Amino acid sequence: MSGQVADEKIQEAFSALGELEKSFADVELNYLRRKEFDLKPLYAKRSAALQKIPDFWPTVFLNAPEDIEQHYSPQDLEFLGAITSFSVERYQIKSHDSGEPRSLRFTFEFAANDLFSDTKLVKEFEYVSSPDGAGSLISTPVPIKWKSKKKDLTDGVLDAAVDLYRAEQSMTLKKSGKTIAMVDREGLWQHEKLREKLEKLDESGEEPSFTLWFAFRGAVARGPQDDEPNQEASH
Repeated sequence: MSGQVADEKIQEAFSALGELEKSFADVELNYLRRKEFDLKPLYAKRSAALQKIPDFWPTVFLNAPEDIEQHYSPQDLEFLGAITSFSVERYQIKSHDSGEPRSLRFTFEFAANDLFSDTKLVKEFEYVSSPDGAGSLISTPVPIKWKSKKKDLTDGVLDAAVDLYRAEQSMTLKKSGKTIAMVDREGLWQHEKLREKLEKLDESGEEPSFTLWFAFRGAVARGPQDDEPNQEASH
């Protein structure tokens, strides 16, 4: 067997392995979808039972593992202590055979508190695939109705992120099922405002609040390709 033929055989083997990996991934994804669909009623029953335990969720969050707790700041204690209910759903699953199981919805419910007036906050992360196979989670900023500027644990960063998102949405055009940005986001004054808020927060030396998580967007820049985002990172 010549060297060239041997190389071709090796390349064919690697190609076959690549296709097998995709098949393995499909099987695992289908299993996850079926499992999570069947677990939905059990999650609902568990949630109802947990509601009967006083201060269950504040206890859970305030005793979280280190990889989660490291994202808390001392000022977050009141926010976390107000949580009365928490759930995570793979909200795009419609049946055993349909729906994206990697998309997630986080729902927080709160007791009355001195920081903000919201009784519920919902944060969704949509899984978006890409041609190279490396999908990503995208989200939109979720505003929090702080009772005053002094109560804002994000020092205005979350509001600035929400303002930028809304400005971008108002400057897009839908055409033939495609979303086209009419202006570069970095050219918007809301982008500069967010950048300044982030710089000020960084220079303050204070520990960032967990509530900044509600500003997360992920891969946000959109081009004229059927509403699929590219990999430009959000602040």
